[in-house]
Amino acid sequence: MNNKQFLKKAYAAAMVAVMVCSSSALFAQVKIGTNPTLINAANNLEVEASTAGRKTSVDKTTGQVTIKDGTEGTGKVLTSDVAGGASWQPFGTPTLAVQAKVKLQDYSYYPTASRMNFGTTVFDNSGSILANAFIAPSSGVYMVKAGSFMSPLGSGSTGPFNIHIQLYVNAVFKETIASPVVFAGTNNFVTGVVILRVNAGDELSITSDSQQAGGYFYCSGGDVVFAKISN
Repeated sequence: MNNKQFLKKAYAAAMVAVMVCSSSALFAQVKIGTNPTLINAANNLEVEASTAGRKTSVDKTTGQVTIKDGTEGTGKVLTSDVAGGASWQPFGTPTLAVQAKVKLQDYSYYPTASRMNFGTTVFDNSGSILANAFIAPSSGVYMVKAGSFMSPLGSGSTGPFNIHIQLYVNAVFKETIASPVVFAGTNNFVTGVVILRVNAGDELSITSDSQQAGGYFYCSGGDVVFAKISN
């Protein structure tokens, strides 16, 4: 082989080496979509939408996947809809936070069931509190907690009173929240919790009665909490 042939082959080999090295550099990063020739130097892969700032990328050092589609935010989780479309959603559902707390008005109650009137609203996250009822803003499972100090007064009776605190839905009895036996002249804190499923727009109210003919009692220092705990 003469010098000319050697130089020709050496040049060909060098060109192949350059092409291989260039090819490796060329395909170290892949960009798809808008501006395909521009890619973040820190990324191996980018898929960019036509809407500015929305893209999926893979960091070349850490391998971390970043998905920015306009729904991203601190503390969110990636979820799927029924069609498989992914989006970032808050951890936990905001609608589960529907809550309200009211103070009960001091009032004398009689043997027959009477609605317990609401006094001061401590908080009302959904604007659902009326004078003596809570209107469910959405369907789901709710917790209702009611408590109050009860002082039976009776018409000269010293015997026990079976006091009922009851939950009504749309003016129909639903469930007893508490039913303690207390004695005339004593002050008892009566409290209880009910968990039930209701529909949006249902009216929840609290009633109380002494369950004793001729007897009545005084209610003071009470409150009611309404909280949605599940869809």
